[in-house]
Amino acid sequence: TPSIAAATLLEVFFNATGGPTWNNNLNWLAPDVSVCEWYGVTCSATGASGSAISSIDLSGNNLVGTINDDEIMSFGGSVRTMKLKDNALMGPIPTRLGGLSILQQLDLSGNEFSSTIPSELGELSKLLLLNIHSNELTGSVPEELGNLVSMQIFSLQNNDLSGTIATGGPICVLKETSAGDLFSLTSDCTPTGIVCECCSQCFV
Repeated sequence: TPSIAAATLLEVFFNATGGPTWNNNLNWLAPDVSVCEWYGVTCSATGASGSAISSIDLSGNNLVGTINDDEIMSFGGSVRTMKLKDNALMGPIPTRLGGLSILQQLDLSGNEFSSTIPSELGELSKLLLLNIHSNELTGSVPEELGNLVSMQIFSLQNNDLSGTIATGGPICVLKETSAGDLFSLTSDCTPTGIVCECCSQCFV
């Protein structure tokens, strides 16, 4: 089972995001119940009868508050899927998400995340899906996200972003050439905000 330290940090995450008032908090913090049996947590075997957290899905579960870097690391480096969409999470997107090295799906859409998109997300080399639409994000899209050569779906719309995602630039190259697998890129496309020259779909 995941370590006691992981459970302790998950308890911090639970308390920081209004765990007692989540729509479903079944088994969270229950004594003598494995973390793997907490609502929204999935574990996978790691060999030698061990297990580690592989997926967190707390979508639409009334999570309210901010998430700091330590709480993100409580999920452990074994996480492949993290879905926290349609909640009321706010503040910056934690930079240490970039340390979840085997993460394949990250969905933070439909929250109140603000500040800029952390360039550290460009370290998620195995990422297939990145949904950060429908937040309050500002600034430009980091060029480091052009390192996500495995990414297939990238959704940015309904934020307050600026700058240009340019044809021939590091992100467009993932969609326009064989350098990447990106086939769905969606964004706001407004003269006063972000300009996307290679998007699959633009939202005005």
